[in-house]
Amino acid sequence: MLPIRTILHPTDFSEHSDYAFRLASSLARDYGARLIVLHVLERPVLTYTGVMTAPPPPPLSAEERQSVQEHLHRIKPPDVAIVLEHLLEEGDPATAILQVAQDPSAS
Repeated sequence: MLPIRTILHPTDFSEHSDYAFRLASSLARDYGARLIVLHVLERPVLTYTGVMTAPPPPPLSAEERQSVQEHLHRIKPPDVAIVLEHLLEEGDPATAILQVAQDPSAS
């Protein structure tokens, strides 16, 4: 069996993510692995078509960012012995998830 030291659980706070989190928690418990819960604040992607029709949306306010951070930190594993880390990133979700997964400190 391969040694599993870290499990990355990206979440969008959906019900499906909650089910996946329960599985990730079980795996972390069974393998004694660290569990990283990641949420990515998606920045809107603007494409330039020659004419700017609307200004880009404003970045999240400090209050909105704090609210998301609090929501993220409410995610707790059922077993308090699981080593848990919460990460909040900003950008394209797929790219951010891959960057976190490839970070040597995440292994």
